[in-house]
Amino acid sequence: MEGHCCRVVGLLPSNRKFPLTSVSNRIPSQRRDRPNRRRPAPRNDDDAPHQRLADAVTIAWTVSVTAVFLADLVTVAAYLYARWRPDIPAAQAFGAIMLASACVLGLVSLALLPVAWRIRPVRPPVGYAVFAGSVAAAPIVALAVRLWS
Repeated sequence: MEGHCCRVVGLLPSNRKFPLTSVSNRIPSQRRDRPNRRRPAPRNDDDAPHQRLADAVTIAWTVSVTAVFLADLVTVAAYLYARWRPDIPAAQAFGAIMLASACVLGLVSLALLPVAWRIRPVRPPVGYAVFAGSVAAAPIVALAVRLWS
């Protein structure tokens, strides 16, 4: 009797000549037999290039925000490591290089923010836009404080 229920539904091979279930005995599903009632979305070919441009700008903006965020994290980690191990001068240099790259990426992200905000038919969420602006402005502010102090 072991595996009997699995043989009933046809999951395990049966040693019998006549299986308990067959394909022809199954009750057809109403969902499978129903025709597809969804209508395809109307396509406006005039708007396709504009939509592709909006998608490209949005993707570039979100990738730049992610890159700035990761560069910020690496900059903070390099700063903390340089404070922990002041005898290694490469740690301070690496932190400075990462801060400079985070500033460049932050400027790119801040430049793409208003473009992505205006070009998209549906605006990005306000919370994400505030997060993106904060993350992009943080290394610029940190560099300004570092240079003027």
